[in-house]
Amino acid sequence: MQDVTDLERRITAALERIGRAATRGPELGADGAGEADQLREALEEERMALAQAHERLNALQAAAAEAGAAHEAALNALRAEHASQSRDLVVMVKRMKRELAALYAQRSADTAEINGIVEALNPLIEEARNA
Repeated sequence: MQDVTDLERRITAALERIGRAATRGPELGADGAGEADQLREALEEERMALAQAHERLNALQAAAAEAGAAHEAALNALRAEHASQSRDLVVMVKRMKRELAALYAQRSADTAEINGIVEALNPLIEEARNA
């Protein structure tokens, strides 16, 4: 884009010089007629170069807009996928918390049962030691 801007600035400056020289045309006399024709040709060439630069700039801007739209679509797809995965993770964490709570409850029940068995066996163990 900088090249296009520099080219446009140079072309504009050349067009101004040519325009000033063209307005002096009648003052140039017969010798200046050939020079005026050359200046007109140069002016036309510079105008064509400027038009080409504008076409190139428009093409670059269109390509940039298209790429921006494609990136935006990809970003939206990633956002949707992230939201879906986040929901899945939340569901999975809730399920794991429930399973963990159930495991803790089962462990507490097992511990209570083992303590009951140990208490029931203690008198028998003591009796066996004293015998």
